[in-house]
Amino acid sequence: MSRTTLALAVLVVAVLAGCTGAAGPGAPTDAPDRSTQSPSAATSGPDEPPLDVDGAAGTLGPDEPPHTVRIVNEGSATRNVTLVVRRDGESVYDGSFRSFPNTTVLGEIDHVGNYSLTVAVAGGGGVTETIAASSFDCNSATTTFDVSDPDPSVRTVSTEMACGTADG
Repeated sequence: MSRTTLALAVLVVAVLAGCTGAAGPGAPTDAPDRSTQSPSAATSGPDEPPLDVDGAAGTLGPDEPPHTVRIVNEGSATRNVTLVVRRDGESVYDGSFRSFPNTTVLGEIDHVGNYSLTVAVAGGGGVTETIAASSFDCNSATTTFDVSDPDPSVRTVSTEMACGTADG
């Protein structure tokens, strides 16, 4: 795996309010690193999205999985991608990076809040997905942005099971 592919695999979506993510073109690691890193400690170039964590309160409980965010480029062209993340109306990340062909960038949201995630492709369009604070429960959920074409698409899937209670 090249350095650039590995760097992209460790995504920006880590900034999604106190989350870190790691993976490559395959599946996420079995034990995601949920440590924090200050913005000043993150170093990056245009090919390496920064890992930037804000350390906000409101982390998930032990039975509440993080919301997974994927940005995939299964096309044959490199795309210049901009990611804007807002939590409870406040901007927590606004940055750009290159998405190389056949790469997947993974991240996790592990702080409860109302999120708006916007992905735009230079020379193309943009798409926004909202994630409600109420969706942070016992269900697993994944939002996938596809930047293979100049006009990105997005979809969110969830297990949507009934969550148990502490009493039962």
